[in-house]
Parts: sequence; C-alpha cells; structure tokens
Amino acid sequence: MGKITLYSIACEMLRQTNPYKKDVSKISYQNDGEAISLLDIVKQKLSSYRGGARNYSKNNLRVAYDAISEAMEDYLYGFHSSFCFKQNVKKKFHFWLKAIQQHYRLESTETPFEIDLQSYEQDTCIAMLKALHSRDGVSEYDFPDIKPRSVRQNLRKLSPGLYKGEKENIQEQPEYVPFRIGGQQVTVDIRIKKRNNDRKQYYYTPNTVHPIVLQENLMQVGALLKALCNSYYNPQRESWLGLLIAIDIWSQLSDYAKEKMKNVYAIGDQDFCEFIEILDDGCPDNYASTYHTEREMAEAEGLSKEDKLLYLAKAPERTATIVATTQDNRVIYIKGATVKDYGDNAVSVHDSDNIERILTIANIRDIVLN
Repeated sequence: MGKITLYSIACEMLRQTNPYKKDVSKISYQNDGEAISLLDIVKQKLSSYRGGARNYSKNNLRVAYDAISEAMEDYLYGFHSSFCFKQNVKKKFHFWLKAIQQHYRLESTETPFEIDLQSYEQDTCIAMLKALHSRDGVSEYDFPDIKPRSVRQNLRKLSPGLYKGEKENIQEQPEYVPFRIGGQQVTVDIRIKKRNNDRKQYYYTPNTVHPIVLQENLMQVGALLKALCNSYYNPQRESWLGLLIAIDIWSQLSDYAKEKMKNVYAIGDQDFCEFIEILDDGCPDNYASTYHTEREMAEAEGLSKEDKLLYLAKAPERTATIVATTQDNRVIYIKGATVKDYGDNAVSVHDSDNIERILTIANIRDIVLN
C-alpha cells in the first residue's frame, strides 16, 4: 500500500465523487498540441507543498480541496468548446465540488468564481423557453435569476397576446421589442394553468420550441448537411424533416460557405448536388416556414410512417386511424388507435376499446391522425 500524500488524497476525493462515466485520469483535452489533464493540474497545484506521508486531517483535506477547485478553474479556462457545453461543464464542476465538500464534511469552503453558479451565464430567451417546456407549468417565481416583474415582461415578449384583455397600466408597459435568436424573432404560444387551490399562475408552451445555436467550421457544416441529405433521400424512410432543417441552416451560411458546399463537398455526390440545388433555390414555400408544430408536421404530406408513429408514441392522448394488413392479407382499420410501445421491429397499438395489436412497420399501410 502506497503512502498517503496530498496528491493521493486529492485523487481519492475526485474519484469518490466523480459525476462522469470516465475515470478521472481520462478527463483531458488537447490545446494547441499540448495535453491538458485535470489530474496533472492538481499535481502541479500541490507541487509547492512539502512531501512526505500525510493523514486525513481537516487541514490536509482542505489543501487538497483547494488544489482541486483551482485546477478545475484552470482546466476550464483553456477548454475550447461551444458556449452552452462549457456552461454545462461549469455547472457540473460546481456540483462536483459541492459533493466533495459534503462527502468530506468540509465547511466554509469557497468555490472559484468561474465555477460558481453566480457566474453561470445564460441567454434569457433560451432559458425561459426551456423552463416553459414543463408540462406542470412554471410560475413567475420559478426563475431565480429574473425578478417576477421582468419574467412577466419577458413572457409578453415571447407571447404578445398572453395578457390580452387584462386591465393594465399602458404607461408602465415598455415598447415591444421581441426576443431574437440568430436574428430570428422568437414568438411562442404560452398558456396559463392553475394548480388546485394555488393562487399562482403557471405558464407553459403547448408546442415546445427547442433553440439550438451552432458555431461550426466548414467540415462540420458539410457533415451536418450531408447527414440531413441522407435522411431526406433515405428510400427506407422518406421524410422531408431533413430538408426543413437544412433550409434553416443554409439560409444562415455566408456566400463563401455556400460556394464551398457546392464546389468541394458536393463533387461526386449526385444526391448532395440535387439537395444543395433545392436549398439554394430558396423557394418561399411551406417547407421554408421558420417554425412548424409537431401536429402540422404530422399532418403534412411526405412525413414517413415512422415519424407519425413516433408522434403518436410521445403522448398517450394522441389518436389515429391506422390501416394495416393481417398475416392472411386482410385489411383492418384500427380506430381511435394509440401507440403504447414503438420499437424497430414491433409496434404496440391499442384501439378505442383498449384491445392491443402488435404490428410491424411493413404491415401498416396508412396512418390518419384524429
């Protein structure tokens, strides 16, 4: 058994509370050709302390903890990633440090500002859109970083007609300035619900909006568009969802990026050439509409059986009439059908009398949403 050192104590602290599936020794990245390892930084932080055997005294635990917290701050400083991913890592590191404090009963410990949740930056619009995904709804007081009065104003910015009909002081209302993400105006339908005898109002969006912001290099853009192209032309599962997403991406690219897609990435790939022609045409038809609800997509022509089944499986209240064939080639109509379980090989369908039938994708001829 090796001797106990400050470094071994720090390693134990990290491994005992590690929130990741990878071992702590594998938490590393490359920065300008240099390998940056979390454990290496911890070792460096402790290098100025006198060596020799140690015990688990409160002082030694605190020294090891301080080295870990400073190492996490340094590790994040040089880590190049998307804003959202880095913010999520910052949050995870914060709770990792809290877990160490609790496990080793460390009191009055400080968290570096860069890892403290007070420094956790977020886009107000995106944060509110995500919170409004709650099916139980959120109140004006469920946004700890935003004052209730500001929450109400932001809700109005997202859904201008939310308080229509209510008596309000017009002079107190600021000029309407919509939220924008990537230049696009963001508006959603926000509903209000009550909870039992609770007097608070709870807000939610019946159709959820999921903003995704990407900052990609050309290779990543090319790979993404090719994947969407393959989805669009897949003979096993034809669906225009890939085209709809690609149109949104294409419209945000510079002329330089578009030329590279045409003259480099599309060379030798006939499907991708045709896909790029569709994107570049920029026809202002229904496909190019900025936002569609799932219902609108599910009812649109060109949506695959698999996509419609997935739409039904997501919510038990969604029903449809499913036209299918039996093993003896009889055509059956399953009315008021709900999808209870949806897998690659079998689909569990219950009719209006709750009688279960197991179907395969090949058995299903048509799906008509109710």
